[in-house]
Amino acid sequence: MSACLGARSDDDISNSPARWYGVSRRWLAARGCDVAPVNDQGATEVITRFYRKGGVADPARALAAAQAELVKTNNTDWPYFAVFGPDVCP
Repeated sequence: MSACLGARSDDDISNSPARWYGVSRRWLAARGCDVAPVNDQGATEVITRFYRKGGVADPARALAAAQAELVKTNNTDWPYFAVFGPDVCP
């Protein structure tokens, strides 16, 4: 799930870490995961490269390839993306 600022709930107006308790965080928390806020530009770059690398057919390899490219750029959001699912992490 790439939600950018969609991870925030509608009533989040403070600058405290608690503002990141929106839908995405609740969804991930129920599964023992966490979510990190990423900026829209960084997330767009990660997801665009992910799909160009074949993210639909092979999500784990596509994300790894996208992240390998992004490590050489100024994008600081790439480490916050991971692939989860029964076919990826049995």
